[in-house]
Amino acid sequence: MDQKAAQGTTLFMFMLPIGFLGVYNYYKDGQLNYKYALIMSITFIVGSYFGSKTALSLDTKIVKQIFGAMIILIGLKMLLNK
Repeated sequence: MDQKAAQGTTLFMFMLPIGFLGVYNYYKDGQLNYKYALIMSITFIVGSYFGSKTALSLDTKIVKQIFGAMIILIGLKMLLNK
């Protein structure tokens, strides 16, 4: 599966099972901040729409390189931050 198909498949996978079941458990425990969730949901919707449009317009090799670079940067941040 190429990078773009993997990203699209992963986004689809996140939509229902993870979102619904995870939110339900946190809701039951009283660990849900609706205000922050709404703000993050709106930014996620806008970001995912424009991010997917951008990713689909780029060459697959470039998308893979950007994805790989981001994984490395995030990993370094996790390793170096206390």
